Amino acid sequence: WGQGAAQSGGGFAPRLNAFICCVRLGTGTMSTHAAPSLRAPETRAKLHSWFERYGNSGEMEIEARVREVDPDKFDELLRKLRSNPHWSVPPSTITSTDILHLSGVRESRGGPEGHVFMRKMRQDTFDVCGTDSHHPVRLQVSYEKPVGADTSAWSLVRHKKRHTFVHKKLFKFELTEVKSGPSWETASQEDSEFEVEVEYCGQQDFKAGAAYVTYLVDSFLGKVLDAAAVASQPTVGRKRGRDDGTLVCGDLVKLAPGTEVVLEPTLGYKQESPDRLTADDAGAVDWVFSGLEPGPDGTESVHVMSMPCRIGATSYALYHFTGHVPKSSVSKCAAQFGL
Repeated sequence: WGQGAAQSGGGFAPRLNAFICCVRLGTGTMSTHAAPSLRAPETRAKLHSWFERYGNSGEMEIEARVREVDPDKFDELLRKLRSNPHWSVPPSTITSTDILHLSGVRESRGGPEGHVFMRKMRQDTFDVCGTDSHHPVRLQVSYEKPVGADTSAWSLVRHKKRHTFVHKKLFKFELTEVKSGPSWETASQEDSEFEVEVEYCGQQDFKAGAAYVTYLVDSFLGKVLDAAAVASQPTVGRKRGRDDGTLVCGDLVKLAPGTEVVLEPTLGYKQESPDRLTADDAGAVDWVFSGLEPGPDGTESVHVMSMPCRIGATSYALYHFTGHVPKSSVSKCAAQFGL
């Protein structure tokens, strides 16, 4: 992982609920004129002050966002993270939806914390750029707290598929594919954007003192530099696309007869069988291709998400079921509907 890993002591790392290094791989731009680099003394000083002040706080977040990176770089970074067998917590993939209300409250559905409402308040920002890649990076420290249920109108909906990798219980990478829009239906039809977060999660083991804070700053910067380096590399091999007939995220697919869907842990159905959708029920559902993922035996499986459907007397919303099926059981439908 190059220069960043060398400076941080090697390896990638994670969070619980505080410092975020958010590498946002989207289409937005941010001016880098006169912006210091990630390795500049003023960048280190800013991060040092944040870690020193908030390093043991479970309510504060520090974020860094790197933009102008195409989805192929997201895929490459995801492959590199998956190739590391030494994560302190098994990697996970969770599908959820965030709803931003006009009040500024964020409502989250389907994630590991269930149905929650949060308010996020920005405390400080600092714009920099990657040393070698020159990608614009925004460092940010924010305060996030839970609030009561909000009934104000929606301003933005974000359907998310998040891959999480935790290292040494100090840092974690969160790579997220996002479809966003003003309504639930509109968001599901938009092109995906790509975000990468590297988050500090060592609040419980935080040690006061300049030496430990310097270690956290070095590790944090190393992770951001590593991600930015991957983002700036020339694309090698096949790009995402339809020109070679392969499946891409959002394709409508059908499952072979007799195929069961192994559901993700937080989104099970039926108390007597919370871990899978039977072949008969899966055959009654239209599915969307979300991506390829390596199985425990090294073979690839397909991650699929359900369209709005009805099973028996019960109706289910978009993406209610998400899970995995064998790669050989999936084929592209002739008709596509813009997902």
